[in-house]
Amino acid sequence: MTSLLQRFASDESAATAVEYGIMIMMIGLAVSAGAGTLFATLEALFTDNNSSLVKALTGAE
Repeated sequence: MTSLLQRFASDESAATAVEYGIMIMMIGLAVSAGAGTLFATLEALFTDNNSSLVKALTGAE
């Protein structure tokens, strides 16, 4: 019984799995926040009729 408790106390595999899970969650949050910002910027770029991109594509001054 004592050896079982010692093995349980020294086992760190579950803690490592939790740490990896937290890291993956944080990376996912960062990617989704960055994607949201990117899409908002692209939407503003393509919906603004006065943008230089629209002027360049249409040849307007």
